[in-house]
Amino acid sequence: MIICPGGAYSLLDYKAHVAEFVADYQQQGIAVIALLYKVPTTADLALTEGKRAIRLVRSRAKDWKLDVQKIGMQGYSAGGHLLVNLISHADDGDPQAQDPLERLSCRPNFVLLMCPWNIWTVDKYPLKAPLPPVFLACADNDNVSINFSDPLAARLKELQVPLLYWRVQGGGHLAFHKPNAWGTWMEQAMPWLRQQGFAIRP
Repeated sequence: MIICPGGAYSLLDYKAHVAEFVADYQQQGIAVIALLYKVPTTADLALTEGKRAIRLVRSRAKDWKLDVQKIGMQGYSAGGHLLVNLISHADDGDPQAQDPLERLSCRPNFVLLMCPWNIWTVDKYPLKAPLPPVFLACADNDNVSINFSDPLAARLKELQVPLLYWRVQGGGHLAFHKPNAWGTWMEQAMPWLRQQGFAIRP
């Protein structure tokens, strides 16, 4: 799992978005890799780093004993925005590229979007098939994300993307941080990942 922490593209909340959940993921047999993209930054530069990160992990999958067909990405807030941008612009690599990394696909096998930041409206993203399965989580009173998450879920359903939209009551933009009660999102996400054929432990 490549995790993209949030922070409005001005900082990275590594502790709340990555470190707090490493042990939980390890218990599921899932390796965690943090994408510490440069900040402050723009959406375009973060997208470039996101693409590069998944190509790099794919290139090292054998060395790191990872399943190259089970490389997922998770993003919080701005990190969630980064991932919506990434799946909208993902490619299968350029076989003619001089850089070996650029020959590899930057399509994640699945994505977990945690309260994605609504920097743009959904119609600004060229979402089209093929898209990976998506787990989307948002609180109904999250003013940073809800007005983006609702139409995003609707658009993904239109495109027949395998989707679990977990829309919780209350909690705001920090609803999925520990120790909030809504932080039990893993109890929703892990069974869904197993249904999609990705998680490795029951």
